[in-house]
Formats: sequence, C-alpha cells, structure tokens
Amino acid sequence: MPGEGHARSVVLSGPLDHFCASDAAAHLLALDLDDPISPIEVLVGTPVGSVRAALALGDVLCEISAPTLTVGLGSLGLPGALVLVTGRRRRALEHCQIDLFFTSGSSWCDASTPVTVQANEAVLLRESVLLTLLKRTRLSQAELFRRLRVPQPMSAQEAWSSGLIDEVQRR
Repeated sequence: MPGEGHARSVVLSGPLDHFCASDAAAHLLALDLDDPISPIEVLVGTPVGSVRAALALGDVLCEISAPTLTVGLGSLGLPGALVLVTGRRRRALEHCQIDLFFTSGSSWCDASTPVTVQANEAVLLRESVLLTLLKRTRLSQAELFRRLRVPQPMSAQEAWSSGLIDEVQRR
C-alpha cells in the first residue's frame, strides 16, 4: 500500500524563510502524490520568519488532497501561527506559546527597497494575514488588529479558546 513504511510528516523548525517553505511545500506535494488518502503531520516550531513564505506554504497545505494535521510546538511567531491554522486538524502541545505580532521583519523587503514599496507590502501582507486569521479562527477583527500590533503571546489553552487550534495535546 502507498505510504506504508515511511514517515508522513514534515518538520518546520527555526526561522521560516522562502527556502524552508519551498522545501516543505515540495515534501508535502511529494507525500500527497505518493498517497493522497493517508494523513500528513506537519510539526511547526517557527518563532520567526517570513509571513509571505508562511502564506505560500499555507496555500499548499490547503490545496493538497491528503488530510493534514498541524501541531504547534515550542514558540510560534506569526509565520508559524499562519502555517498552524491552515491544517485541517490543528493541535498544539500544552506548553506551546503562540504570538500573532506582525513585526517589521515579516516582509520580504530589504534596506534597498523604497519606503513606499515597503509600506505597501506591509499593508498587503497585513490584509492577507487578517483575512486568513478571520477565516480560520474565532477572533474578531478588532482583537486581531490588536494582537497584530502588540506582542501578546497566547498559551495553547488560549489558542484553543480563540479557535487557532482544535485541541491542546497534553501528556
């Protein structure tokens, strides 16, 4: 039977950049092609990274046929949270901490990019993030605006209450 005898998991650990997201997307697509019925587990432990890369990886997670289980572990910043919420089933380990704060480093822009382009990119990214989180959580628009602007880490239990995850995985 396809998929038997090998792991059906993808691990995201450390900063989530475009290379990491591309590798994870390729792995997900290969696992889905190999067996589109068996679940794929995505372990997410990304405290920082690119919001654009996270949104792209989330798009892949939503498009594959195989059921996906995302599991948050450790500390998740906004990019990790965006990947976490796109799983069909979403869990966090009991000591996981999730922060939706949108940092200025969440964009693809660098120092050579004109300020107006940077500002436009930040607005577009914030809108994409807001729409994604409004669709996949129980947080209000006002609450999301606040959490995107001010660092306010959530415990796994708070993430469950807010609808970011479906279950807190306890020992």
